[in-house]
Amino acid sequence: CLRLNPHANIEVHENFLTKDNAVPLLLGYDIIVDATDNVVARYLVSDACVLAGKPLVSASALRMEGQLTVYNYQGGPCYRCVFPN
Repeated sequence: CLRLNPHANIEVHENFLTKDNAVPLLLGYDIIVDATDNVVARYLVSDACVLAGKPLVSASALRMEGQLTVYNYQGGPCYRCVFPN
């Protein structure tokens, strides 16, 4: 990553994301990127983004296919809005 952009700032958080720490953690960032691999985590990150007022970039891949979506941006829907169950 730093070879592509030596000006990038990477912060590592070595703790689990929980309903108690998600919003305070996300408040320090402009854009949130979700690359989690389970639905429970996706809902947690999305809900925290809504509460924190942050846009969420979510990406997933399976074999040779992938998708990228931006949620909660300028009045757009959140993950829970699109996938309520």
